Amino acid sequence: MIVTRHLLRACAGLRGGLKARRRACTPARSLRPQPRRRSRGFTLLEVTVAVAVMGVGIVGALELFTGSMKLAGEVDNQTKAVVLARSLVDESMWRTVLQEETRSGNQGKYSWTLETRPIDRQLLGLDESSDDKFRDAEGELGLWQISAEVRWLGTNGEKSVVVQSARISEKSS
Repeated sequence: MIVTRHLLRACAGLRGGLKARRRACTPARSLRPQPRRRSRGFTLLEVTVAVAVMGVGIVGALELFTGSMKLAGEVDNQTKAVVLARSLVDESMWRTVLQEETRSGNQGKYSWTLETRPIDRQLLGLDESSDDKFRDAEGELGLWQISAEVRWLGTNGEKSVVVQSARISEKSS
């Protein structure tokens, strides 16, 4: 143990036994060199790496969220277009007499075209007077096709949806 001159002078005048002198003349613990203890905190490098990893994760999560919001908007637009097309077809289906026609219009950001036309009949009857040739069957009913197309401008260009149905109705003359 290294004892300085000042401590020796101060300790020389002390009374008491050798133990008392040693205790009084020993430098304080804080003055002694102490072994290095391992620190218990994080280094600046560890904190920086952790913040960078968290930042990448958060940015990825936000991009997923915005992508899903865009997709939900597209699905909403397509659902509204299908509902509009279905309502146009249903309106024509409830008419008592169908006529061959094409109508179009706009509703909000959607433009639509409704087409009603007779479907060519494949029911044939035997015409005995024309050398066994087939001819269209005579009757008062016919098959009609009703088709509605709705178009709108989506994020990736123009989109469209088509709804079709068929109905048996009186033939127009």
